[in-house]
Amino acid sequence: LPNGFTPGMVWVASSGANGPESRDARLGGGNACTVSVASSSVIGAIRAVVVDEQGLGDALQFARYATLLAAQGARPLIQCPPPLRNLLATVPGVVAAYGPGESLPRYDAHVALLSLPRVFATQWDNVPATVPYLAASAERRAAVRASFARGAGMLNVGLAWAGNKANPNDRNRSMPLAALAPLLDIPGTSWHS
Repeated sequence: LPNGFTPGMVWVASSGANGPESRDARLGGGNACTVSVASSSVIGAIRAVVVDEQGLGDALQFARYATLLAAQGARPLIQCPPPLRNLLATVPGVVAAYGPGESLPRYDAHVALLSLPRVFATQWDNVPATVPYLAASAERRAAVRASFARGAGMLNVGLAWAGNKANPNDRNRSMPLAALAPLLDIPGTSWHS
């Protein structure tokens, strides 16, 4: 396998059937999940803490699985990085979102967010695809509209060019803004970061 990749990561880019199980190898080989969808009568009585243990993008992408937990009768609580707390609290079925170190209410089970595809036996044909599953606040939407208004009549383009500087692999995930300078000169385009 490529350096730093688990079999589950490779599955994400391929069609292997054991990806979700292999992906849990990142947790030290144990089954980090104490939630089973096979027993919905038990799930209906529990509060499940869904813990985000990866990056912001993964949290945004996989938060949709909390809705599946709720559909089984669970009351999902998401523990996530502070910048995502308000946004992930809008996922349908999520009871509340908490930042790291915040006091959690009593809960009966926990699960790593990226273990949920395994819990729900996800394959390419059953990835949860109900959208939208996130909702920004009215204030945030107004701010974005105002930003886009400055580029009225232009092509509005969003750039994701820098990640978390604390990430050990940031040098492979980010680029200097100066590298994008030629793009910024394209006429008729309004850039947003």
